Amino acid sequence: VRLSLLLLCFTGLEAQPPGLDSLLNVLQTGTLSVEQQLETYDKICSRYTNYDLDKLVGYAEGGLELCEKAKDKSFAARFNNHLGVASMFKGEHDKAMPYYEKALDQALRSDDKLQQAIVYGSMGSSMNLQSRYEEALEYDMKALSLFEELGNKKQTILALVNIGSTHNAMFNTERSIYYFEKAETLANEINDKSGQMHASYYLGGIYRDKGDMDKSMEYNLQTVELSRELGNRQAEILSLQ
Repeated sequence: VRLSLLLLCFTGLEAQPPGLDSLLNVLQTGTLSVEQQLETYDKICSRYTNYDLDKLVGYAEGGLELCEKAKDKSFAARFNNHLGVASMFKGEHDKAMPYYEKALDQALRSDDKLQQAIVYGSMGSSMNLQSRYEEALEYDMKALSLFEELGNKKQTILALVNIGSTHNAMFNTERSIYYFEKAETLANEINDKSGQMHASYYLGGIYRDKGDMDKSMEYNLQTVELSRELGNRQAEILSLQ
């Protein structure tokens, strides 16, 4: 069974994300409306997710303070989710779940289905990293249902990959293949290279374990090509192991 790519989402070693300086500069101009400030805080948090968790926490907390003044529950859900993700990548799952629960409550109150789905996905990821696989599947299936309802194909692909990854960790080989192939088909349909890379990475490992080395090599070479194109060095290295 291949190491989950989720475990490699934060390394602390990535180069500064593109566009971060521009966002920081825009935030300091003092010319943004409250909504524009919230959007900018949210984008900055997303950029810091794979780069600097302490700064992610700082900007998420700053965004929450602004939400309280603006009484905005939808953005508050985003910032609480960011705080949960930061705790999760620090391995502080007990701290992560209260943030997710608060984010989910806020997303439900504001009837923000996209954010509800994102939070369910975050909860599923946290359960997966704790090897609580049944709970991970429960959350990820809720996320998948909402993403499909919203017609958000890119996020649907991520949900399918997460579900496949959990089945893979549980040694449910045929179920994991089913979800990874669904993700692969949809990723090919919309030319989502990140989705293609994730699906091919896992499928390469599964077919290696099944002893089908030709198929495994085909997927591994595809992963290498896509990971190089996306600049994902870790996926490239792991796909060759």
